[in-house]
Amino acid sequence: MSSVQRYARAAGIMFLISFVAGSFGEFYVPSKLIVAGNAAATVSNIVDHEMLFRLGFAGYLLEALCDVALALVLYVLLKPVHRNLALLSAFFGLLSTALFAVCEMLFFCAPFLVKNPVFAQSFTREQLDALVYFFVRVYASGAALFMVFYGSASLSVLPSSSRTSPSCWHPRTRGTCCWLRHRLR
Repeated sequence: MSSVQRYARAAGIMFLISFVAGSFGEFYVPSKLIVAGNAAATVSNIVDHEMLFRLGFAGYLLEALCDVALALVLYVLLKPVHRNLALLSAFFGLLSTALFAVCEMLFFCAPFLVKNPVFAQSFTREQLDALVYFFVRVYASGAALFMVFYGSASLSVLPSSSRTSPSCWHPRTRGTCCWLRHRLR
């Protein structure tokens, strides 16, 4: 097996792990915990389901690790086709992961605010609920911004993957799967 095939297989495995972990951490967990327009219910859900909250964060961390590795692997795979587009894709991929890490950090602040006795003494219950809900909403807005950079990484990969489709080292289905994975995100 050539090194290109090993990189392609590693990318496929990382795509799969990233998709499953990201779906759990970014979509399933927030849909179960966040109650739109209701700060008290959101805080209650986070406190009552703290293990689910932490598992969602762990899912995101796994996804982030895979996304960083994917930026490198896709750069290596696509560099022979178009070096500048491969570099642009890697840059946007790393930038989107860093941006989303900041958003996840805000989301992960919720248990610290609710359970820390210093905050409980400094704020009323309603103020604490509003503060936690504010961080959750900032997380959601930042996630939307993250998608702009992630989509930019996807768009810069598209020309490279379509150019590699007819080549002997990059099967057409791999190029199509690469494009579809980024478009479905």
